[in-house]
Amino acid sequence: MEVKFHHLRTLIHRPCLCLESLHFNELNAVTSNWAANWDHQASQQAEAVCIAEARETIQMLDQVMTKQSLLWDFPWWQMISCLMCAQSVIMISSIIYPHHPDSSGLHADAETGYRVLEAPSNRSASAERCLKMIKIIRQLETNLKSSGMALIFYSN
Repeated sequence: MEVKFHHLRTLIHRPCLCLESLHFNELNAVTSNWAANWDHQASQQAEAVCIAEARETIQMLDQVMTKQSLLWDFPWWQMISCLMCAQSVIMISSIIYPHHPDSSGLHADAETGYRVLEAPSNRSASAERCLKMIKIIRQLETNLKSSGMALIFYSN
């Protein structure tokens, strides 16, 4: 139940995740006074809540000591969507904000999420697909960093 709580808070605040960083130009094109009327502080707070809740989801499941306890003590078939949501929020945040105050913590949480998803992947096609998507995001991050393209996200 606690995982679902954090998952829902992540989803509620997710629309503000990287909103200003990625969509500033599009929002400006829609209305010229967007920046003046937008509540930047509320947007940044919602983004921070989204990231914090995603991290809480991952950290909670990191406390599960063994794969066996994850598979037998948790309803893992319900957790896969929560884990994938949390994992994607953490990974996208670390790509968009490489100088995040806790970038090493974001990276550690991303690795933990990957490890937690590995446990049910041999029993669940959904978990296996999630791992494939995570590998694609990892490859994208590597390609962006190696090509210097990541800088386009921070030019606002």
